[in-house]
Amino acid sequence: MALMNRETVSRFTAIKQVEATIDRILTEYPRDVTSTLSPSEVHFFGQSVDLRRLLVMKELYRLSEDVDRVYTEHNEQNRAARNDNPSSLHLEAYERSFKEINEMAGRPFGRGQVRRFLDLGFAPGGVTTWLLRSNGSALGTGISLSLEASGIQSQVDLQFLARFQQRYEDIRDIADGRATIDSGAFDLVIANAAVVLPEDNVSWNHRVHLVYAQLLVAFQNIAPGGSLTISLQTRPFDWVVDVLTTLRQSFASIIAVKPKLHAKRSVTHVVCQGYMASSDAECSYVERIRAGIGYLKQASGAVDAPLGGTANLPRISAPPNQVNLEAQVQFVAELLTPVWKRQYTAIHEHYQEVLRDTHERGPTVPASNADAVGSWRRQQTAVVQPGGSGSSNWRNRATEQHGSGQRGREHRTTGSGDRSGRSGGMTTDLSWRRGQH
Repeated sequence: MALMNRETVSRFTAIKQVEATIDRILTEYPRDVTSTLSPSEVHFFGQSVDLRRLLVMKELYRLSEDVDRVYTEHNEQNRAARNDNPSSLHLEAYERSFKEINEMAGRPFGRGQVRRFLDLGFAPGGVTTWLLRSNGSALGTGISLSLEASGIQSQVDLQFLARFQQRYEDIRDIADGRATIDSGAFDLVIANAAVVLPEDNVSWNHRVHLVYAQLLVAFQNIAPGGSLTISLQTRPFDWVVDVLTTLRQSFASIIAVKPKLHAKRSVTHVVCQGYMASSDAECSYVERIRAGIGYLKQASGAVDAPLGGTANLPRISAPPNQVNLEAQVQFVAELLTPVWKRQYTAIHEHYQEVLRDTHERGPTVPASNADAVGSWRRQQTAVVQPGGSGSSNWRNRATEQHGSGQRGREHRTTGSGDRSGRSGGMTTDLSWRRGQH
């Protein structure tokens, strides 16, 4: 690629050079970007200047050795000062983050407005803690793997346990009917388990399987008029567009927000309010989700494989011959544009700080409070959805790691893809923290 390489990036000493390079790539070499995108993403690339700039910014940021150095030094500092019980730090971080999500969504989940909630992948319990603290009579159920299986300890305060039932199950088992939730309908379902998956060592089909399993459990357990918050990737892959379209059809309102905790990461929290799917529509969605899960269980190829990738993944929102692609692109672009802008700004600000400190004031270790919790390692996903290692383009290769020490840690903590996929959102303690960037 003409300009998206380490040689070009190594010459950057100020953010204006990065901005100029982004402009030049998009003006002179847009094919270098579009040639690596899936057909679904190409539609959005043509529609959104914000997405175009974000895609190129992410790649330049990922290739920067200056950024590598900052995160390596930051990692070393965090390891030296690591808390004996890191789960407590993450509980506080996620509690603050959900408070921010609630504020951005118009404060629908506090002040006694939530009566019964289901938290999928709840450990260490930050979201649950905020909900129980902000809704004095609320009752909750949380699903997560055990400490032995996940490495993540529940930190929900003892004072709340009389109102909160902790369950240790695999969310995928619940979706398959091998385990049940027998406590009735919930007026709020939190499906944010996927947000804590590490971005580089979980296969695409296991990641999508977890999202589908959460969506199925949500549809089966949400009360009429209820709300759902679900974490999704911000990249407009075809399956993401399909899930967002399904949510739009099922709820009276839908908004995508990005809290500071995940400002630079390609994740958004989608807040859906006013569940209104009819019984027939709900049955159709559940049937299609089950078909998708069956497909994902058998998928073994790269994400872009003609016969085994997402191209043939059964759609949830409507049968393929009824999909209005133009309307979907317009809706999803409008929904995600504020998220793309916020992510671009967060990466831009950090990159600017790194370059300024490195080339003007000498090396330091800049880090925001949001990044300090859980992001003792920087995890910047390649510009498009990874489909396998060893590929020469940034669509198919796995995420490039930062620093030789980090690459060693990755090798030791990756584990099997199946274990990560079955975690219900929780992997080992180490890889869980690694995924928080």
